[in-house]
Amino acid sequence: MRKIYFLTIGLFGSIVSFAQFSFGVQATGNLADARFSVTEGVSPDKKMKVFPGGGLIVNYAVNKNFSLRSGVNYLQQGVNLSLFTPSEGGDSPSEQLNSKVNLHYVQVPVTAMYTSGGKRLQFQGGAGGFVSYGMSGKIKSTIEYSSPFGHEVIRDNQDAFKTDADGNKGFKRWDAGVTAFAGVQMGKWFSHVGYQLSLTNLSQDATYSWRNRGLQLTVGYFL
Repeated sequence: MRKIYFLTIGLFGSIVSFAQFSFGVQATGNLADARFSVTEGVSPDKKMKVFPGGGLIVNYAVNKNFSLRSGVNYLQQGVNLSLFTPSEGGDSPSEQLNSKVNLHYVQVPVTAMYTSGGKRLQFQGGAGGFVSYGMSGKIKSTIEYSSPFGHEVIRDNQDAFKTDADGNKGFKRWDAGVTAFAGVQMGKWFSHVGYQLSLTNLSQDATYSWRNRGLQLTVGYFL
């Protein structure tokens, strides 16, 4: 009888502990940007890009107001770069460079979250860090040369994480940084606006540095 009693107590404790976990799915739109700078010369102009993403989340409620949130997400990063170099006169051509950078990541964030409000509407805010792994990526570039003698266009597609034929190294695959967000939850639905900043210089080339960053809008549902 005592064995059954203690088994029942242990089973109930496990159920209560497991009940502190919530699992869900989410969709994310990322307004991607990057901290890009060159060590010498002029940095190209940048344009942010909007990418879709999504993933699975798990929330552990420490108490009524505090919880820990993590999961596995698919996130895209990248920007459009452009640089115009005018002709130096004579036979020297002008040069127009356009590059499209698109990086695909699997990301694991870990954040501490504070929640306030009632049962129907809750306000949430959180901060923490993330680790990302670059699965694949492309850098598509076009260089246009214009001179009195004609016009030439050169196109190049490079794997963003691999060394190219000329020995130029691609980006580091591992990335890590900080993140923060604020939003609301209504029942099982939630929506957040967040920001991520990479603390890792992904460049393996001494002539420039690159750090991902972005503004995210997330909508999710707890199962």
